[in-house]
Amino acid sequence: MKLDISLLNFYNSIRSFRSLVLGMSLLGAVGCATRNGIVHRYTETIGSGQTWNSDGETKIIILIDGLSQSRLVRSLRNGDAKNIAKFFVLNGKPPQTAIAGFPSLTYPGLTSILTGLPVSEHQIFGNRVFLDDRVVKLESPRQWPLLQSYLREKSIFSRLRLERRRSVSFSYPFYEGSTAYVYRNFEAGVHYATEDYRLADEKTLESAKRFFSQVPVQEWPDFVFIHLVSVDGIAHNDGDASATSQKSFRVIDEQLDGLFYHFYAAKKLGRTVRVMLTSDHGFVQPQKTFLLDKFLDDIKFHGTLLNDRRVARIVLDKEDVRESLVKQISQRNEIELIGFKRKKGIWIQNSKGSGLIEFDHDSRACSVKTGNHSGRYRYVWRPNGGGSNIDTGFRCTEYFFNTSHIKSGLFSIPMLYEGISGVPDNQLTLVAGVGVSFESITGGEHGGISSDEMVVPLLLHEEPDGFPSRPLGQFEIIDKFVYPNQH
Repeated sequence: MKLDISLLNFYNSIRSFRSLVLGMSLLGAVGCATRNGIVHRYTETIGSGQTWNSDGETKIIILIDGLSQSRLVRSLRNGDAKNIAKFFVLNGKPPQTAIAGFPSLTYPGLTSILTGLPVSEHQIFGNRVFLDDRVVKLESPRQWPLLQSYLREKSIFSRLRLERRRSVSFSYPFYEGSTAYVYRNFEAGVHYATEDYRLADEKTLESAKRFFSQVPVQEWPDFVFIHLVSVDGIAHNDGDASATSQKSFRVIDEQLDGLFYHFYAAKKLGRTVRVMLTSDHGFVQPQKTFLLDKFLDDIKFHGTLLNDRRVARIVLDKEDVRESLVKQISQRNEIELIGFKRKKGIWIQNSKGSGLIEFDHDSRACSVKTGNHSGRYRYVWRPNGGGSNIDTGFRCTEYFFNTSHIKSGLFSIPMLYEGISGVPDNQLTLVAGVGVSFESITGGEHGGISSDEMVVPLLLHEEPDGFPSRPLGQFEIIDKFVYPNQH
């Protein structure tokens, strides 16, 4: 089938994650997908003669892209999430939370969730990364093969495959290693081209409901990932608190009820189905623009800028310009902080003071393992011109991932360390201040360290035994949910 050239031209104008499915749809082989395609691929694979292992349970993560904890609480209060409240038996209780990684962006966050690794280990430092002396935009479907190479042998899909266990992905950019996954689809691409994200999610959920209705319950996979994007797409355009954004979440809640029906039915047939609903990041609504690229041009800086709007990284051409550049940038009130690596940890600085986050590998008293390493963090802050110093001493991750520390901001300390410590030595990380965007404002944005951006909901149906009641870091989710008996 020949593609309309106007749609291809439209693709070239798209810059954010909410257009990912469109790009893959339009650039892919359009005729390869049918409505029952994922069912056919799954049943064909599991019937190929291979021996499959299973613990008799199906664990499902429903990820609503861009859903903050504060947004979900508002929706519950307004009656826009009745089916979610019923299915997850909230009964007026506040939802449990998780802590998004830093930066609070789609690609670092989803990679942490699906690999169980912090940003420092999986090294997806943003939606834009610097590889082979060039800027790579992971939002572009042309870069998805590169993303799959990062995920290869690291994702939960690959881990389960090695264990001869089955998994399914209803996500266009995240599927490496799964037994079957949803293919790009021209119809979904049209919905993205017209910015009809609600219909794009509707097609995803239709595909998921069709899968669970047509595959016999005893053959359901061990793990399923469902990725919904309309909340994120509409919040980017209209703002997270807009009427259209509120409506998009209400529609998702209505559509999820049909999916929940299949899970109730499976239980009656003896299948244990555990479901988690969570998100990769939240949103804020910037009120002020600080054009970072123009500022760097004005001070005659020569290097590379990777700008993700609320967070950015600067690649230095020469190490000897670091000190003067940090001094100039940190004096700007629009900057929440500038961070970079030092021998003892990461140095953070802004117009109000400076500090250090250190890491100690002694984790004997700590219960949280951070990916393939574990230990304790120490946060030290010295304000300019007097005021109270802060020194937490070395503390375990669970000390920071505490509800009482969400208001103080200390919850972000481990994620800040993991998000900056793995960055190459010749790079600086910048976080925009409260209400500030590094580019012209179009709607809601994310990437920074505020609680609205980093604190996301984590709801459980048929909670695994021993699941922690405290806020979880994103890198903890997959192990605590899929492998609860290993902790």
